Amino acid sequence: MSSKAGEVQNLGRRKEEQKTIKDLLLSDQTDKALSKIEQMIRAPYDLKEKDNLTKLYTYISRNHQGIANQVILKDQEIQANRSYRVKHQ
Repeated sequence: MSSKAGEVQNLGRRKEEQKTIKDLLLSDQTDKALSKIEQMIRAPYDLKEKDNLTKLYTYISRNHQGIANQVILKDQEIQANRSYRVKHQ
């Protein structure tokens, strides 16, 4: 998950879009994140941004299943932490 998040952070000037994509990925909405990135590729600030967005799109599309698994593992970790806290209060 961290390298994906790192890739998203490379969006530089697009803080709002960066947050949207990151939130979509963290909520297991990879297809929506890819769609958002596609829109951004069509209207980049410059060629470097277009190249970075294309790389990000490729990375996410090739690792779709791994990203989903990371979200599931993170959800399980959160649930385990909640259960632990409830038992030890």
